[in-house]
Amino acid sequence: MPKGAEQRERRTRMDNNALFLQSCINWQAEMTRALDWLEPIHRAYAEYWNMDYFANREIIIETDDPEYNPAWDRIKLMMDLLDEGKYEYIFWVDHDCVVVDFSTDLRTGLDDGKDLALVMHPGIPGHPQMGAHFNCGVMLLRCTERTKDFFHQVWDRRFSGPPWYEQDVINGLLRDLSWMEMFQIADDKFNSTLRVNDSPTPVVAAFHGHGSHHDVDARLNLMKEAYEHYNVEKQIETVKG
Repeated sequence: MPKGAEQRERRTRMDNNALFLQSCINWQAEMTRALDWLEPIHRAYAEYWNMDYFANREIIIETDDPEYNPAWDRIKLMMDLLDEGKYEYIFWVDHDCVVVDFSTDLRTGLDDGKDLALVMHPGIPGHPQMGAHFNCGVMLLRCTERTKDFFHQVWDRRFSGPPWYEQDVINGLLRDLSWMEMFQIADDKFNSTLRVNDSPTPVVAAFHGHGSHHDVDARLNLMKEAYEHYNVEKQIETVKG
């Protein structure tokens, strides 16, 4: 069967059992400008693959703690969605990542029997605090009791993981081999980070760590370049046609 026909058949079997999730607030910079640009692209992708799409721009955790970092917002958001139980899959995608391959369903990033998939990033030479780790810029989740338990444990350890906050906590938990039954290392194409773990066939092009932490324009410009390079506009026109 031709690839296009396979995609049509797969999509006709899908109900809205998945959520494509993003969240971004204007914290120390006008961060939501990136999300404003990404939303129509990712909404089109989600609609094509019969997924719901949600872009949050509101503070989830209200706190006066000076150590607060909005990185924890997404854990609370995902934990609540997991508890709600509406979706079989939740796909978190950071606001410095753009989908560049509309022909691939994010659901295919999870193997049967696995509930959480993250790519592995190698260490960065000269930065001892940045050793090899699982990157959480794109998280592929299957909503199960195991996943709920995992993210509740992440939440219970909140505010305890600088410099990468929730990512450090997730990596710490995954050092416990009891989680390996539900975890898999994702294919690089689902979180293909420039000059880190570049995939020759990216589904999600990512730009974690490029520019300063609050430099919205650096990462937004890189995403726009990827959008042009992979002719995403034409892909959107095709799926909407």
